[in-house]
Amino acid sequence: SLSGGLLDLLWMVTSLGTTAIAAHFVAIRVASLSYMPAHGLAIAVSTLVGQSLGAQRVDLANSRSPVYFIRNVVYGLAGGVICRRTWRAG
Repeated sequence: SLSGGLLDLLWMVTSLGTTAIAAHFVAIRVASLSYMPAHGLAIAVSTLVGQSLGAQRVDLANSRSPVYFIRNVVYGLAGGVICRRTWRAG
């Protein structure tokens, strides 16, 4: 599973010393900046769509989904570009 793989990766990194551990955790934090805003927006939109469906407003749910999907893709791509430039500069 994913958790087991991450645990194995951490075990390998810890064998490289404290500097490698620190760099590993910095890289994880920077990478999370690329997907956390998009993930948060996806959760918020699923709540709005669920409320619209619960209120029998299928038209409202259908109008919200594509707009926020495109916005989420843009946020995800922007985060990826920022991470890529950050790692390239380092």
